[in-house]
Amino acid sequence: MLHLVIQSSPTGIVVVDRNGDVMLSNARAHDMALVHARTVNPQVWRVAANVFDDEEKENRYLELSVPKHRTGNRISNVRALVKPLTLVDDRFMIVYGTDESENVRMQSARRDFVANVSHELKTPVGGMALLAEALLGSPDDPEHVTHFGRQLQREANRMADMVNELISLSKLQGAEALPEIAPVSVAEVISAAIARNQVAAENHGIILRNLGAAKGASGATGDDATSGATGGDATSDGATGGDGTGGAESNSGLFVVGNRNLLVTAVSNLVSNAINYSPDSTPVTVSYEAVSAEEICIHVVDQGIGIASEDQERVFERFFRVDKARSRQTGGTGLGLAIVKHVVANHGGNIRLFSELGEGTTFTLALPRYQGDGMGGHELEDLEELEELEDLKGLDNRGTPENPEGLPSREKPEEP
Repeated sequence: MLHLVIQSSPTGIVVVDRNGDVMLSNARAHDMALVHARTVNPQVWRVAANVFDDEEKENRYLELSVPKHRTGNRISNVRALVKPLTLVDDRFMIVYGTDESENVRMQSARRDFVANVSHELKTPVGGMALLAEALLGSPDDPEHVTHFGRQLQREANRMADMVNELISLSKLQGAEALPEIAPVSVAEVISAAIARNQVAAENHGIILRNLGAAKGASGATGDDATSGATGGDATSDGATGGDGTGGAESNSGLFVVGNRNLLVTAVSNLVSNAINYSPDSTPVTVSYEAVSAEEICIHVVDQGIGIASEDQERVFERFFRVDKARSRQTGGTGLGLAIVKHVVANHGGNIRLFSELGEGTTFTLALPRYQGDGMGGHELEDLEELEELEDLKGLDNRGTPENPEGLPSREKPEEP
């Protein structure tokens, strides 16, 4: 029984004698590279030898940076405690090891975050100081006052946007449950996201096209639903150039469960990103489809500058920019795609990216499909799991074709 307890312990345990021979070790100690075969880690032994020679026999701690190839790429940092096995017998030392890899990673991320925020805020703050100085230097020149005043306002707005996005990102990365969970129409999300970006698109000469749902998407599944995702037949129903509303409203039968505002923000950020990194007079298209009975995909496609393969894994990092000069010109904060990533993750989905330099980019949001959206009697199977995230009281009377204003009433199963 004792052997089983030691071997199943999440803490690495090694017992060594005065000669450095390993008398006992568990599997976790081997995982942490505290011991290899019957040989104790040299760094650990040096500390243990000092404790053996110390008359006070005081406990010692040491931090180990372990090459990941020695731990199967699982553990990189270990904190070890070396102490006498008993107070009355100093023939043996026991070593306890704990995995600190995640803590070290989080501390490093915090340091990087503070450094990045400091750097990003320094630019607009420094610019505002110079602009204020210029304003004070020419108080009687209306043209200068107007010119510098507008630039000052732009820098202030950029800083405010960054602070607001940092707050949003902090909430998304926290343990807070999604607020106001309900069935959300994918068509309405896309229309709202396009509406948010219409003015910016017009200023850049970008043609926003809402392709709506792929043909048959409201009822099709699997291969049948994918044929019109980004072109082909889908354009005949919904492509537009002006208001960007297209034919989405006629294909409003697809729903996801989540927070409407967050989903609109995620799609809006992708559309905004596509506008900022596309040449003038090129199209940005948005479409969606039911790829299966369980999943809906939203596609945002541009014909912009594209993303190099080495940058594609980093574009979702905070403050990462593919083109820093262009981002400064457009007032980008480098947080938009990080927010998208966390919104989608908090809704149980994922985001995919396909891009080639000079050929444009396609972002695809894959989200769990709401099962009460007119799919022939399928119900929301994970209601209890969703209730752990948010109280869904009031969900029962919203949304099916039989009841356009809401779902047919359902009674919760009685408690066993």
